[in-house]
Amino acid sequence: MSKAVTLRINLLFIFLSLTACAQRQPVTSSQSNDGKAVASVQEGEPLNVDFCDLLQSPEKYEQKLIRIRTLYCYCFEDTELYSSKCPVQRSFWVQGSFKKCTNAGRIDDFESPAKDEPRWGGHTVGIVAVGRLIGTKGGYGHMNAFAYLFNVECLERAELIDLQGKRPTEMTIEQRRKVEEFENSN
Repeated sequence: MSKAVTLRINLLFIFLSLTACAQRQPVTSSQSNDGKAVASVQEGEPLNVDFCDLLQSPEKYEQKLIRIRTLYCYCFEDTELYSSKCPVQRSFWVQGSFKKCTNAGRIDDFESPAKDEPRWGGHTVGIVAVGRLIGTKGGYGHMNAFAYLFNVECLERAELIDLQGKRPTEMTIEQRRKVEEFENSN
C-alpha cells in the first residue's frame, strides 16, 4: 500500500472516530431559511409564553413546559389565572405545588393571610409561574366551571396585590395600579 492510501485510510478512521464521539450540542437559536431568527428551547427549559397568547390558542401549548406572567386569584371558591391586558378572557383553573423555582426572585407570602383576615377571604397575586397546561377539554375546578386546567410546577416570582381575592373590576384604583405595574414589569 502506498503512503497516500495509508494516509487517507488513517484520516478517514480519525474522522469517523471523532464523528462517533461527538456529542450533540443543544441549540439556543438558529436562522430559518428566510433569515429570521428562530427561537428554540433546550430540553427541560420552559418556553416563555405571553399569557394573552395562551388565552388565544391554549391547545398550542397543551402539555408543554411553559413560563407565564399572569395574575393568580384565590377568590373564595375559585383558584384561577387571568390578565387585565387580554381581550380574550377564558377561565383557567390553577393547581399545583407553588413551590419556589431554583432561580426564584421575589416571593411574597400569600398562602397565609394576616391573622385578622378570614382564611376564605382569598388573595390576588401577580406571578411568574412555570408549569403545564394539562387540560383543554373543559369541566375543571369548582363545579366544573373552568375551560382549562393549568398545573403550576414552581414560582419564579410572586407579588401580593390583594388579600381579599378581588378581580380587577372589583379592585381599588391603587390595587389596579399594582396590577398594571406587575403586568408591565420584567
